[in-house]
Amino acid sequence: MSRAGHRGRPYTALVPDDHSSGELQFHYVLDCPCGQVLTGDTEDDIVEVSFAHLREKHPDMADSYEREHVLFMARRLVKGR
Repeated sequence: MSRAGHRGRPYTALVPDDHSSGELQFHYVLDCPCGQVLTGDTEDDIVEVSFAHLREKHPDMADSYEREHVLFMARRLVKGR
């Protein structure tokens, strides 16, 4: 398996031979403490959605977070499972 950021490529994992796609597809989910569930297909998507949510629902905290914080809190899940 490769790791996130390895050679600038997103995290992927090889699928066993019984799968024809070759690689797993991931999406990102972040559970905000306010109860809102945020989702995105890519790291950039989840960061963008999270910052938009922060600006709209938690403007007093919006400037406290950076991209790395969002990616640390987000879960990377396999699509379709």
